[in-house]
Amino acid sequence: MNNQNKLTIFLRWFIFLIMMNYTIISSAQCAGSDVSITVCEKDSDVANRTFDLFAVLTGEDPGGVWSTQDPVNIAALNPSTGVVDLWSINNFGAHEFTYTNDACGESAIVTINLGGYPGENNTDGSANACGDDESVNLHGFLGSNTAGKVQDFNGTWAEVPAGATGNLDFSSGNFNASATDPGVYTFTYTVDAIMDGATVVCPSRFATIEVEVHDPRTAGEPSSITFCTTDDFSTYTNFDLHDLLTGESMIGSWEQTGSYGQITSTSDSFVNIQELRDLSTEGGSYIFTYNAPRSHPVCSDSSSDVTIIILPALEETLASNNYCVGEDYTVDISYDATLLPNASYEIEYTLSDGVSATQQLDTIPFSGGTANFDILAGLVTPNTEYDVTISNIRNIGVSDVCNDIPVPGLSFIVSNSDVDIADVCITTDGSVDLTNILDDTKVLKNGAFDVTYTLTDAASTQTTYTATAVDFVDGDATFAIPSANLTTLGNYGIEISVANELNTNCVLAATFELLPTPSDMTLDLTFDNSCNTSTIDVIVDAPVLSTGEYTITYEVTALGDTAVLLSNTEITTGTTQTFPFDVSSLADGNYTVTVTSTQTDTTPCRTVFDFSHSIDFARGGVSLPPTADMDQTFCLEDFMPVGPTIADIMLTASGTIRFYDTATDTTILPDTTVLVDGEDYYIATIDLNYTCAESERIQVNVTVADPQLPTTTEIAPIFCATDNPTVADLDVQITGNEVLVWYDAATAGNIIDSSAALVDGQTYYAESEINNACQSATRLEVTPSVVGLTEPVLNAVSLSICQLDAPTVSELIALENIVTGWNVRWYDAATGGNEVSANDALVSGTNYYAESYNPASGCVIPTRIEVLVDLTDCNPEEHDFYIPDGFSPNGDGTNDTYFVPNIEVIFPEFTIEILNRYGNSLFKGDINNPAWDGTNNGNSISPNGVYFYIINYNKEGFSPKQGRIYLNR
Repeated sequence: MNNQNKLTIFLRWFIFLIMMNYTIISSAQCAGSDVSITVCEKDSDVANRTFDLFAVLTGEDPGGVWSTQDPVNIAALNPSTGVVDLWSINNFGAHEFTYTNDACGESAIVTINLGGYPGENNTDGSANACGDDESVNLHGFLGSNTAGKVQDFNGTWAEVPAGATGNLDFSSGNFNASATDPGVYTFTYTVDAIMDGATVVCPSRFATIEVEVHDPRTAGEPSSITFCTTDDFSTYTNFDLHDLLTGESMIGSWEQTGSYGQITSTSDSFVNIQELRDLSTEGGSYIFTYNAPRSHPVCSDSSSDVTIIILPALEETLASNNYCVGEDYTVDISYDATLLPNASYEIEYTLSDGVSATQQLDTIPFSGGTANFDILAGLVTPNTEYDVTISNIRNIGVSDVCNDIPVPGLSFIVSNSDVDIADVCITTDGSVDLTNILDDTKVLKNGAFDVTYTLTDAASTQTTYTATAVDFVDGDATFAIPSANLTTLGNYGIEISVANELNTNCVLAATFELLPTPSDMTLDLTFDNSCNTSTIDVIVDAPVLSTGEYTITYEVTALGDTAVLLSNTEITTGTTQTFPFDVSSLADGNYTVTVTSTQTDTTPCRTVFDFSHSIDFARGGVSLPPTADMDQTFCLEDFMPVGPTIADIMLTASGTIRFYDTATDTTILPDTTVLVDGEDYYIATIDLNYTCAESERIQVNVTVADPQLPTTTEIAPIFCATDNPTVADLDVQITGNEVLVWYDAATAGNIIDSSAALVDGQTYYAESEINNACQSATRLEVTPSVVGLTEPVLNAVSLSICQLDAPTVSELIALENIVTGWNVRWYDAATGGNEVSANDALVSGTNYYAESYNPASGCVIPTRIEVLVDLTDCNPEEHDFYIPDGFSPNGDGTNDTYFVPNIEVIFPEFTIEILNRYGNSLFKGDINNPAWDGTNNGNSISPNGVYFYIINYNKEGFSPKQGRIYLNR
């Protein structure tokens, strides 16, 4: 409920109570009259156990019955006699009992204001609790020795001193003794006073109890300890049994369940476990009991059993070899046969490589002191050293032996050392690859070691050699068998040993074959006439292949061209053959004939598979014309001071080159002839080797270019960043057929694309170019300025001011923090809108926008900054704010409505309500309806008199205002 509503209700009740009187009229009933009595110390008089309700009721007729609505009181009330046992009501306070007479349909209520009874003090040491009780009900220590006299249960518990334990529930009286140290603690139980208004009718009372918390002696949490008969017991000859208990009370005694001869008195807790081991070679279990007697009858006795277990042990030894991949990885076990009968046992062993370990189970036969088991190959990574330990041996169906088997572990490694050598071609070195070679410390070899190898040739002749200081890296190495050691063609065997290698049963051996070098084939071409050839003989001399074949291809192309004009293919497996090739169908001209051979055989030691041979020839003695680009551009600057000559024309030709002025001119131009811009030149060739005719002439059009430097009228132009200027916006002129190219350096440098954004202060370099070939001798430098975006800087983005002070736009201008080179102008809209001047009045409900511009460049920041204007920041005292105390709504045009001047400016969120003296609302107003016309909500005319107003300013720091106004028509 807001303050206005609360005030409204208060005024309504205030006015109503002023106008009203009331009278309490009581009348007699056939059930009697309601009555209230007080009984303070109910416990002091046993007569209160038979309290007669009829004795306090007056004017009742007999025949009725008594009742109560409080379930607590039902057992204490006799409904027919009206007798109530006040001792059985265990809650102090008011208790109602209703007498109902059905004969007249009336009822009366007797209210007993019952004083509290806290019970009796208990400080004689009879209040005891055990320190393991989490919920001690302190109510059990109150009460009295008088039957039926029980304390009230709606009192309050407290500790003395307060917070002594922190373990008391003050309402229920439950006390957590298990969280409290042994000792005596004081508590009070208080029943509140019975009050009649501010008057104490029955005083409060309390009872005190002293509770002793006793030590909850416990025998603790027991555990056991296990040994093997082979363990070292020298440190266990004086073992404290308390080490097998946790949390036990030290007031207790030990006893042994058997005749162990260890516990000699009730205070003895030390045993000699070595003596227990010596009682039997097969071990046993030895139980000792710790008894902790209770410290008080309120607690309980406690006992715990601890066990010392001694198991028989099996002594064994393990044996194994280092293995080669593919062998069985067998581990041999030797043991004392007197400890284990011959049987199948389940063994548990651990296989570890020093990084990770795996546990395995295997069932194997034990017989006569020996056994063995195989390690699965999948568990072993070659060239990794493993440790094997047996952790347990169990007989299937027979009790366990000691889990700690004193079997010395062993280590082994599986080697996959290998040697590989491919067949070797005669006169070449053989290459031998050694992999995964281990040194004598079971680590892959690293470093230089001598390698001894024995070769056995096809004649079974054995020769031993040594390759010295062969480099090994992580067990791998390669060494060469010199070709001088391989002289007999045929099959070889090789067996290898490496200095300081690991001793295993693995043999490093391999076989290979020494192969001969196969013969190559030859190709040849002959023709009848070099300048007018009609037949070409293709001559092939090829060894016969046992596998594969030769593909012989011969073809003719025009001289200097790749297009095949004539071709033929022959397939052969080898021999000496001649294939005639008819070229008489070719037109006159110069040609090339090429023969190639590709063989697909798999003959070992062959290194060359493709062969080729070609010669040139002519038909009709016609020379091939030269080739050249028809349009060629020459940069004059590159050929200064003379200029380009005919010799500078780029062309491809065979034979002798000839230059002419026209297509038919017979005068050959010298190579020193200077080229003329725009002229055409004609070129032919002649092959003087064949005494052939000159070729047809080709035409080349020559351009001698001299591009000029670009020009501009603005070498330092200015742009606005808001226009996103690019290199294309730079105003530079070129002439003729020249092309403008921009660079980032005066010489060399990188080409800049015309679409690239201009960078403020960066210099750009322009050069003219012709035909993508010739450039102007120098470059034009242009350095633009790009005026960046500088948003207006304001000291604030909001303005709070009072409209009554007639503020103008100059208040906004005062917020400006001008940046050098930039000005600010103000608008009444974010975009577009009207520019406002300093003398323009600020308009309520309008926000204003600051725009930044650069007068020098004319650049304008497109985004305006909004300033929020609040015209309600008015101090009422500074503006003579007051609330009128009357008005005269008589229609004379003066003071006809009631309103508060300037309230809508100073407090725009205000509300006003007018009430009559009865608290009825006549008018509710706000900024949209601020004036009261003196009517009842626009209906009936209110009479002259005093009325009340309530104004809520709804503005921080201003509380609602109420007062009186006088209406006088």
